[in-house]
Amino acid sequence: MLENVLGDLVSQYSRSAISGNASISEDKQNDIVQVLSESLLGGMKNQVSQGNVAGLLDIFSSKTTTSIGNPILNGIQSSAASMLSQRIGLNPMIANGIVSTIVPMVMSSLGKKANDPQDNSLDFNDLIKSIGGGSAMGGIDLNSIMNRLDDDNDGFGIDDVVRAVSGTQKGGIFGMLGGLFGK
Repeated sequence: MLENVLGDLVSQYSRSAISGNASISEDKQNDIVQVLSESLLGGMKNQVSQGNVAGLLDIFSSKTTTSIGNPILNGIQSSAASMLSQRIGLNPMIANGIVSTIVPMVMSSLGKKANDPQDNSLDFNDLIKSIGGGSAMGGIDLNSIMNRLDDDNDGFGIDDVVRAVSGTQKGGIFGMLGGLFGK
């Protein structure tokens, strides 16, 4: 499911970002969409395998389309630009420009889709299963947990979890856990 949603988002944002570039032919545009989709999924899986789950969740909780300065996003973008240069033969500067435009918007849209109860194209459980390579934490319904952890009622539970874990939320992780268990 994530692969389809990711491909659709990359296609949507890529078309507008590269269609006016005379140095990119129509057939290369299709290749760019394919390579970007593969590299984003691979980059997210790589971040999970390196233990950067909290940082990845922070990207998904972003309510804006940019996360400039985020080292995880920068790593995913760097890998994607490298793949575009190597596999498609794009000039590295053009590849970096494309990736820096598209990737933050795609990642933000993935987070919004996963957190939106009205959007059934992707939910948080599917997202975690796809990038984690298995079940979403042993069959636990992460969607309902994220909804219960949404302290500021903004429709995103991930941002509240990240703030609690990082210590920037009042009451910290223990206050949040108390809220989860109704205390």
